Amino acid sequence: MRHVRTGVALRAGAQFLWTPDFRTISNPWIAGRVQIGQIFIGEPQLVAGAICLLSFVALLLFVTRTETGLACRRPRRTGRPPR
Repeated sequence: MRHVRTGVALRAGAQFLWTPDFRTISNPWIAGRVQIGQIFIGEPQLVAGAICLLSFVALLLFVTRTETGLACRRPRRTGRPPR
């Protein structure tokens, strides 16, 4: 139940800071749409998806290929047997 209260508090805080009012961007950097077959995809959504995918790949490479990432994944040795 605590998680629900935390989520509600976070949402209320975000709405307080950034207001829930709908706004439009008058001069967007990326505008238009791309047609793939009979499907139209907005260019902003396409760019946002590409950025998310690249961020995921960068994080995956960091966790699996660097010493710091491997140390984060390694279990701690406490001297106690696992349960």
